[in-house]
Amino acid sequence: MKNVLDYVLNFKKLMTVKELREKLDASQSTIYAMVRGEKPIPEKVQESLAEIFAIRKEMWGKDLITPTFADYVLEDPLSLNGLEKEIIEFAKNVSVSQNYSRFVGIQPAGLA
Repeated sequence: MKNVLDYVLNFKKLMTVKELREKLDASQSTIYAMVRGEKPIPEKVQESLAEIFAIRKEMWGKDLITPTFADYVLEDPLSLNGLEKEIIEFAKNVSVSQNYSRFVGIQPAGLA
């Protein structure tokens, strides 16, 4: 999983790319680029995604890594909805090598 959009579309399968494309009025290639993390998710699109999936705007476009969601872990659990809690738990349980291996200059131990 690359980011929250990747999680909701490919892991949770909450919507197809075609359905999301129609809701966002965006091209399929743009959505795939945002899912893969190749293109940043514009703020206006983040606002639309927040409404569509009921996930706070600040979570969209973030890599699924524990440090990114550390602030939410410390937050009152009652302030998070069920899907937001799932995303945070998923980010906490993904191995570091899966998360960081795509960043230039950072390699998991033992693969150098």
